[in-house]
Amino acid sequence: MKIRTLLLIYIAAFTAGALFKYIQYLIQPESFSHLNSTVIELTVVSALVTVGVAIFYMLKKKKMMQEDE
Repeated sequence: MKIRTLLLIYIAAFTAGALFKYIQYLIQPESFSHLNSTVIELTVVSALVTVGVAIFYMLKKKKMMQEDE
C-alpha cells in the first residue's frame, strides 16, 4: 500500500472525526472540554483507523495471493 493512500485515509478519518466533534459541540457544548484534548483524541483515533484499514487490505491481498496459487 502506498504512503499516499495511507495519508489520504488518515486525512479522511481526521476530517470525519472533526466533523463529528463539531456536530457534537453544536448539540452538546458542555461535552467539549479543551481543544488540545480534542485534537489529540482525533489524532489517535485517525491513526488507529489508518492502521486498521492498512492491516485489512494487507490481509485481503495476502488471501487473494493464496487463492491464486
